[in-house]
Amino acid sequence: MTVFADESEQTNIAVETLAAKLNVSPNLVYDAMKGIEPPAWVSPENFHKLKDAVLAFNKAANLASELHREMRKMSLEDTANLVDSGCATIGQIRILAEQLYEDADYYRKFQEDNPRPGGKRLDALNVARLVLNIFKILGKPITVAHTSGFPTTEYGYAVDFALAAFHVKADWRRAAEAAQQEHHNSILQTKPPQKKLISLKGQLDFITFELASIQTRTPLRKMPHHSPWMRIVKHIG
Repeated sequence: MTVFADESEQTNIAVETLAAKLNVSPNLVYDAMKGIEPPAWVSPENFHKLKDAVLAFNKAANLASELHREMRKMSLEDTANLVDSGCATIGQIRILAEQLYEDADYYRKFQEDNPRPGGKRLDALNVARLVLNIFKILGKPITVAHTSGFPTTEYGYAVDFALAAFHVKADWRRAAEAAQQEHHNSILQTKPPQKKLISLKGQLDFITFELASIQTRTPLRKMPHHSPWMRIVKHIG
């Protein structure tokens, strides 16, 4: 059950209490709830699975890298016999290690870019999102400040009050700041990117340089342009 359970008596009481405190209509509070619930993948179970995946891929990548190093110490005859027996080649083991490191880095980056919102209490973040949406509708400033842990801004007071109204025991400041940061990020994402003006001559010079450098490159294997795995060539090569 979510913190904003549909047609729940507890939710209705909380909405009316918050509406009275903020001097707004309950309908405005209900409107501010729309679209707040998080994606289905945001759950403690899925966050644990993501963490386990990072550990598993890193462990497998390290083992494959170690296997590659040890196989390089073998004679050509021994490695040829292994290949004849249907085993992987040294090059294939190296590629396996690279792919495992790449997958581990992908999951790690996803974990960093998508931290579990609101810490251990996702309900607290949803309540803070609700208050933030109300303040957006009213055109009020969304700021967070405190003295000795107690809120000193109208938004902070409202989040603290709303958490109590919805019976969510959590740190108001952490939830309020998380919702505020989300709001700030959404504003940045909607801004048009700043484009640098590059002269035609500069573009042609860059293309000429790229074509010249491509002819002298000896790639390890086909990789994405921004692949992080060139940095581990020394490690596993």
